[in-house]
Amino acid sequence: MPLVPEGNVDIVGSVLGVSTLFLFQFVGNQAPLVGWSTPYGYVLLIVSIALGVALVFWEARVAKEPILLLGIWTRSSFGAMVAVVCLSLMGFGILLWFLFLWNTYVRGYTPTATGATVAPFIVTADTMAVISAILVSCVRVEVMIALGVCAIGIGNILVATMPAHETYWAQVFPTFVIASAGPDLLLTAA
Repeated sequence: MPLVPEGNVDIVGSVLGVSTLFLFQFVGNQAPLVGWSTPYGYVLLIVSIALGVALVFWEARVAKEPILLLGIWTRSSFGAMVAVVCLSLMGFGILLWFLFLWNTYVRGYTPTATGATVAPFIVTADTMAVISAILVSCVRVEVMIALGVCAIGIGNILVATMPAHETYWAQVFPTFVIASAGPDLLLTAA
C-alpha cells in the first residue's frame, strides 16, 4: 500500500469518518443539555460507535486507497505527536475561553465588543491556513509543530501576565495574532 495516494478519493471512508465524528460530537453536546434519559442519545452513541467500527473495517480490509492509513498508529513518533497536538490545542481552547470570560466579566466588554476582539484571530488563522499549506512541503514537520506549540505558549504567557485594566492593544491583540497561528501549524503538520 503506497503512502501517497494515486489520486482516488475514498468516498465511503470519508462518509463513514465524518458521520462517526459528527454523531459522536452531537451526542457529546446533547447529553449535558437533555440528559441521558432521552433515548436518542444512546441510540446515536451506538450508531456512532458502529460507524467507527465500520470505518476501521472498511479502511483495513476493503478500501483500495484508504483515507485513514491504519499503519500510522504503529509509528514510533505517532503517540507523542498526538499527545503534543492534543495538549496544545487544549491550551489554545482554554486561552480562547479565558479571554472571552476576561473581556466580558473583568473588563466589562459588551458581548458585541467581546466578539469583535476575535477579529485578528480570524484574519491570522485564515492567513496561516494558506501559509501552513505552503510550508508543509518545504519545512520539516517537527519545525512546524514546534512553531505551533511556541505560538500557543506565547499566547498563554501573554494572557497569564495580563493586568485587569490594560488596553486591548497591549496584550489581547498580540495574543490573538500570535496564538491563532498555532492550530493551523499544528494541524497541518500533524
